[in-house]
Amino acid sequence: MRKNDIDLVGKTFGYLTVIQFAEIRNHRSFWLCKCKCGNEILKRSDGLHEHSSCVSCKAEKQRIRMTRHNETKTRLYQIWRGMRNRCNKPNDSEYQNYGGRGIKVYEEWNNSYESFKDYVSKLSHYGEKGYTLDRIDVNGNYEPGNIRWANAKTQANNRRDNHIVEFNGLKLTLKQWSEKLNIPYTTLQSRIRYGWNDYDILAKPVRAYKRA
Repeated sequence: MRKNDIDLVGKTFGYLTVIQFAEIRNHRSFWLCKCKCGNEILKRSDGLHEHSSCVSCKAEKQRIRMTRHNETKTRLYQIWRGMRNRCNKPNDSEYQNYGGRGIKVYEEWNNSYESFKDYVSKLSHYGEKGYTLDRIDVNGNYEPGNIRWANAKTQANNRRDNHIVEFNGLKLTLKQWSEKLNIPYTTLQSRIRYGWNDYDILAKPVRAYKRA
């Protein structure tokens, strides 16, 4: 293995899992990999990627590709693809907010669009206009039990940069408290900036200013 090479042993690329370093050939590093089908092959470092497989599996993947769902242009397929890109590809513009924070995609969904579709199509609001995929726990993974179809308002209240305030045992975002107590959102924001405690932020009455 060359001095600047990253140790790939144990890492998985598509169908291949790297078993050990094999050799240096023509100034390139080669790794011994095991395919999901059981075959062992040598692969060059720059030949390992998310679609890697052995030769015999390539034929099988091509057969599957020809008979697959034929939904690559659908909205749901693009949602699935975007989800995987955000979590798996460091060059994706949103990676730092997802994969970069440790957010992962449930393995079965990551490997199969059909499995993902089978689950999400049974959730409430699937296919309804104005609803998009949302993680219930914004610090959790894309996995069963942690995703739902949510409208823009629900997703806005679920942002991880929202300010959560607890009052009388109830935790809500600032926006939700504003609507619940009929206090202007900007007023609540100002109280936070001035360092008010949670009780005063919500309990203090709003002053009525008289115009001269």
